[in-house]
Amino acid sequence: MVTTAGSMQQPHNRRFPRKLGIASALVVLALVVWQSGVLNRVPSDYVPDAIERHLDTGPYPASAMLAGAYLYQQQRPLSCEYASTTIAATIGGWNITEYDFDDAVPLNENPHYGYRGNIWGEWGNTTDYGIYTEPLHDVLASWGIPSEVIYAEGDANILKRELSSGHAVVVWLAMRGEVNSFHVQDEEGRSYQLTQYMHVMTAYGYDEDYVYLSDPGTAVWRTYGWDEFMSMWNVMDGMALSVMPKSISMETDTFLAPTRFT
Repeated sequence: MVTTAGSMQQPHNRRFPRKLGIASALVVLALVVWQSGVLNRVPSDYVPDAIERHLDTGPYPASAMLAGAYLYQQQRPLSCEYASTTIAATIGGWNITEYDFDDAVPLNENPHYGYRGNIWGEWGNTTDYGIYTEPLHDVLASWGIPSEVIYAEGDANILKRELSSGHAVVVWLAMRGEVNSFHVQDEEGRSYQLTQYMHVMTAYGYDEDYVYLSDPGTAVWRTYGWDEFMSMWNVMDGMALSVMPKSISMETDTFLAPTRFT
């Protein structure tokens, strides 16, 4: 359940079409270059969805708060992604645990494709690191739990849209800013970002001033002003995973969860 607050003719210029053509070509070239960068960083299957979501501008309620948010302590030093996804799914009425991800998620140096490093490693480094949103989406889908990969790229309205629609949102945050963030390439030549002291929490609400989160790192509630939250989220390109609640899923009759996860 979600609670919401809330004429003169101009001289003819024969060169104008040519200028327009050049300008259009430059715009197209810029878009190709930009999209190529995204394709190198993010698996291509998710790029159209991420771009499409930027077109939605609201308006959205002034506030929204999901019922059922709770505190949970992650069970391993680097299992915040699994724990946060578990929190989001549980808020939505799904029955999973963080341990369910262990055998379902592959290992991969590129966190867009699997878990990077040792889940028992020390937080803050990039060798033992964690996982990004895409593999979690795939695992949830295999369990019949609908979710959506998000790259908000600075658009706070996307978070508002999901929360006001009743979806808990797993968010990737750079807790110490972009100074510790850099790009590397995997064996396939795909560029991806690593960020020291990256952490993942579950957003369950917002209002005009704050974003409200459940932090599995220490099992505490977190409240961040919008500017502070966006500064941490933007370093990670607004990476998120929106988890659809079971009630909506069953109404659409699109996803059927295995008995084990109901």
